[in-house]
Amino acid sequence: MNSEIKTIRSLGLRSTAKLFAAWYGFWGTVAGIVYLFSRPEHLNVPFGLFVPFVDLHLNFSIVRAPTFSGVIVQAVLFNLFCAASGWVSGILVALLYNLASKYLGFQLTGSTETQQLTET
Repeated sequence: MNSEIKTIRSLGLRSTAKLFAAWYGFWGTVAGIVYLFSRPEHLNVPFGLFVPFVDLHLNFSIVRAPTFSGVIVQAVLFNLFCAASGWVSGILVALLYNLASKYLGFQLTGSTETQQLTET
């Protein structure tokens, strides 16, 4: 395998959105578990754009459910909102990067590994 440094000219919208959704979903799961074992009166459910230096979101404040099954449903919905926020953030980050790359000439570099194709 050879390693090469190449310029990243654009980011795939769907792949970036999926990556951000998985990352935000992971931390939403962690926060949901903390919520299950803590006793806050309200759950603040965020939805919006969360990237470095930009925080544009809405918080939905939900009163804690009186039953344990209701609390589990709230934690799952919290996780889904976090993943959806990640998806939105990923789309916007990829769009902004692609625009900056195309019109401003801003491009990052990255390492790729090439492999020889084998015939089967």
